[in-house]
Amino acid sequence: KLFEMVEPYLGEVAGKLVLDLGCGYGWWGNELRNRGATVCFADGRESNLAAIQRASSHASTLLLNVEADELPPGPFDLVLCMGLLYHLGNPQAVLDKIAACTSRVLIDIRFVLFYVSA
Repeated sequence: KLFEMVEPYLGEVAGKLVLDLGCGYGWWGNELRNRGATVCFADGRESNLAAIQRASSHASTLLLNVEADELPPGPFDLVLCMGLLYHLGNPQAVLDKIAACTSRVLIDIRFVLFYVSA
């Protein structure tokens, strides 16, 4: 049901390139993949990315520290930032990085969803 709450903000995702930043086990990204999006799963934990690879050997994964590393250049049609920002020491710096590679971002901050489109 959670995905159905945000789906109206996303529009058609088939054929879109999505970066799932801080993807965890990939729940959000997989929902978009099931709807036809191409998703790059990025996370700082190898174990999370390994779980995604076990579930789908064709998944594109990237080991990434969002605070220290550069993000992939994109451009991405959408960046998912679900349950990530409140873990960061400097979330504004990460939001600046995100803004450089997309004009659309879906952010989840502990049960509050923000959708930003330029």
